[in-house]
Amino acid sequence: HISHKICSEEQRSHAKELTSWINSFAVSGMDTNLDTEKIARKHAMILCGDLNSPVSLPRTGLSVIMADGKWTDLWNHHGTYDNSATMPSSVYKSKSRLSSFFKPMLGMRIDYILSYRSEDLLSVICNEIKVLNEGGHPEASDHCAVWADLHLS
Repeated sequence: HISHKICSEEQRSHAKELTSWINSFAVSGMDTNLDTEKIARKHAMILCGDLNSPVSLPRTGLSVIMADGKWTDLWNHHGTYDNSATMPSSVYKSKSRLSSFFKPMLGMRIDYILSYRSEDLLSVICNEIKVLNEGGHPEASDHCAVWADLHLS
């Protein structure tokens, strides 16, 4: 979870700190006490969470993370625009007469599953990804969960 202040220096700073920390794992082979040759191609890195950043908005924490070109937004593999809003969860519970097609357009996707690309790590293949927006109680959280079926190769 990074800052809720969208497009702020605080949010971009959180993203820079996070990617710096993650990159230190990638460079050191995940553990400075292990031989990187032995662990190469046996691990993958996946970043999941609330980035408080709409997909195409510039100067967000997400844009900082994606700028280095090492991350893939797994939603782009098998996600659809339909039912992609993760926040607020109340858009799916609304009793309004809007069709289920239009309800997700009232929200935004700010929760992500990202995979890190490196020759030293396993590839992450996304078979299916979706927002879990049915059932449950909208009062439990203002976000809907994102679910993905992933395969490592």
